[in-house]
Amino acid sequence: MGILSYNCVKLNLDDLIYWVKHPNMLLRRLINLTEKPLKEVRKLPPCRAACPAHVNVQAYVALIQRGKFNEAVEVIRRDLPFPAICGRVCFSPCEDACARVNLDQAVAIRALKRLVADIEREQGRVVAQPVPKKYSEKVAIIGAGPAGLTAAYELAKLGYPVTVFERMAEPGGMMRYCIPDFRLEKFVVANEIAYIKDLGVEIKTGVEFGKDITIESLKKDGYKAIFIAIGTQTGMKLNVPGEDLEGVINAVDFLRAIALGKKITVGERVAVIGGGNTAIDAARTAKKLGAKEVMILYRRSREEMPALPHEVELAEKDGIKFYFLVAPKQIIGENGRVKAVECLRMRLGEPDESGRRRPIPIAFSEHQYEVDMVIPALGQVVEESVLPPELLSKDKRGPPLQVDPLTLETNIPGVFAGGDVATGPASIIEAVGAGKRAAISIHRYLR
Repeated sequence: MGILSYNCVKLNLDDLIYWVKHPNMLLRRLINLTEKPLKEVRKLPPCRAACPAHVNVQAYVALIQRGKFNEAVEVIRRDLPFPAICGRVCFSPCEDACARVNLDQAVAIRALKRLVADIEREQGRVVAQPVPKKYSEKVAIIGAGPAGLTAAYELAKLGYPVTVFERMAEPGGMMRYCIPDFRLEKFVVANEIAYIKDLGVEIKTGVEFGKDITIESLKKDGYKAIFIAIGTQTGMKLNVPGEDLEGVINAVDFLRAIALGKKITVGERVAVIGGGNTAIDAARTAKKLGAKEVMILYRRSREEMPALPHEVELAEKDGIKFYFLVAPKQIIGENGRVKAVECLRMRLGEPDESGRRRPIPIAFSEHQYEVDMVIPALGQVVEESVLPPELLSKDKRGPPLQVDPLTLETNIPGVFAGGDVATGPASIIEAVGAGKRAAISIHRYLR
């Protein structure tokens, strides 16, 4: 997580200046520094460049150092509508790129973001001033997850009338329905979304894309641009015998049911299959629901786990057991209900397209784990049935929805798409980055 460092090793708040040799230029202002021909090249600081939202890290860290907490939050909100959310659950690429690691270790950028956001909330919710409508062109956002809400936030700041359509009863997407309370409290999500609504963004819930609204109906209603940000709401299947038994529930459905307040009986022994953050969330949730033994079965080694290391450590502290280099072969049932999961042991071969070493089954290594519930957590996929056929990609190897990598526009003019629906499952901060890019592209398209 980094440390609460006194200061960043870089001094500039807006950008860094790198000095490189250039044979035809002499920077005379470098008096008493050098007489060598140099060229000035401006770049973002490494922490800010690594952040998909390009939050001005050095500025708000410097303001925090001076005790100007409210001003620090305002700096964050210039680029990021979710300071408190990302202060809790961001995977913090900024800290990985922090230049201070060359001295000791990274500045605790994420923790500082959470600190000032929480201080602001404890002083009383800040109500944003509505932004006057500068333009008449209406923009429709489909999906109230991090990508959709960020695009709406940025477009509202530019002065566009924006409406967000959301299928669920509450906005927030995965932030609201799939990240458990012990990692991200619901009131934090509600508070950040309220700020976006204060700016003038209209959010309509209980509206399903492909059923209640379509691209054609939105255009008839006068929307001049549409941004599709429905995310990846469907959990991937194991594709093994016994997956339809009672007691098998996908991690996304499991976490969503808990968020909706539904009662789920997990039994005494639970097996979670997968190695990502969703698997960790499902395992820790099952433990907190009363399961005596919770295990995570992962087909690669610990080093290949995509879950954040500190999340794995928290799971171990909760008593979660990890079994590496095992993969399910079948789920065994009795009287229609899960009784055990049979696995094969694996060995690691050459790296695959993900860059991780490919798991290879070891013959005759079958073994069983007796469990009462199996929670597959292999990842999420796009719910293709809600997308118009003309938007679907013919290439089945990549994401089902193809967009221009620069503008995020689809093959239909004025229709854009971004976030998980276009890239596959990613992080909140990456979805925020996609929402910002979409807002810029929509603004340029309409102007």
